[in-house]
Parts: sequence; structure tokens; C-alpha cells
Amino acid sequence: MVKLKDLREQTGRTQDAIASELGISRTYLSQLETEKRKPGRELAEKMGAYFHVSPIALLGYQMDDTQRELRDERDSIKDRLDLEKREHARELQAKQAEIDRLSAEVARLRHDLDFTQTVCRQMMKQNNLQEDTLSDGENM
Repeated sequence: MVKLKDLREQTGRTQDAIASELGISRTYLSQLETEKRKPGRELAEKMGAYFHVSPIALLGYQMDDTQRELRDERDSIKDRLDLEKREHARELQAKQAEIDRLSAEVARLRHDLDFTQTVCRQMMKQNNLQEDTLSDGENM
């Protein structure tokens, strides 16, 4: 069984500091260290993550080799999934940046098209006015 007091002392931290970080009272931590009380599953998992040990060991259970292998395999899978999640997040951010860039380009092109259409309309009106003026002059 892993001794909670030994783990705490290895960190060089006080009971008050660790209790505060774990969200429990110093008195409760002291009772856990002296094994007057045992942590619940959630606290054991929190403490296991904090001290980088198995919550099962904190609860006083011994793991056999098969359990250790399963735990290690689970941790390995979790690490791979976390890495893949971060890679996917980076890919999504890159794709979103490309979408944003393309959206800005589309907006710029729409603006240019609107401007070009406006200029063309004005030129057509001006051309029609000139043709009307010329045809009026020929009719005289």
C-alpha cells in the first residue's frame, strides 16, 4: 500500500497546502495519512493524479501484474487519444483560419464585382445617352 504521508513528504509540501489543492480539510488529510479514514473513489482518483500514483494503491489494494499491464495499456491509449485530440484541434484551427481567409477573399471579390457592375452600368447609361444624342442630331 502506498503511504499518503510518504507521498506528501516527497513533494516537500505541507498538509495545509495539499489539502487546499485537493479541496479537503487539513484534518481530513491527516486522518487519511494516519489511515483512520479512507478516501472515496473520486478523491482517490484526484489524489492519484496529484501524486502520480494509482488510486487503487491509495485505497490500499494491491495490483497484480495483469492489472498493472491493463492500467499501463489504458494510460497509453489515453495518452494517444489526448495527442490525437490535440492534433485534430490544431488541424481544425488551421482549417478555420483557411475558411476565414477564403471568406474574406470572397467578400473582397464580391465588393470588386459590385464595383465593376456599377461602373459597367454607368458606362452603358453614358453610352446610351451618347447614342441618343447622336440619333437626335441625325434626325434634325
